Amino acid sequence: MNDSIKRIEYMENVLDKQINDLQQLEKCLDVLDKDYSNYQELITYYYSDERNTDLTLDDTNQLPKMLKRGVLSEDAIYNMMADRHELLIRMLETATKWLKND
Repeated sequence: MNDSIKRIEYMENVLDKQINDLQQLEKCLDVLDKDYSNYQELITYYYSDERNTDLTLDDTNQLPKMLKRGVLSEDAIYNMMADRHELLIRMLETATKWLKND
């Protein structure tokens, strides 16, 4: 009977963790879904004439020195896009694996 109690307690912990993990994933997906229009806006800016204008202002030292300007760097937006792409692929692969094994 002790083995059964230990097994049940262990499985309860596994269940609780799975429920918690799924809730956290759902919250993360909700945040990404809600913020998708901002992502699209950033990508539009990345390829825009406005960004080119801002780059010129930065190159000619016309922007305040203390202004955060990661969006003007060569790699910040591009790297975020690549990271996002890889994460989306991972999400698809994980979902496919889980669905095949359920």
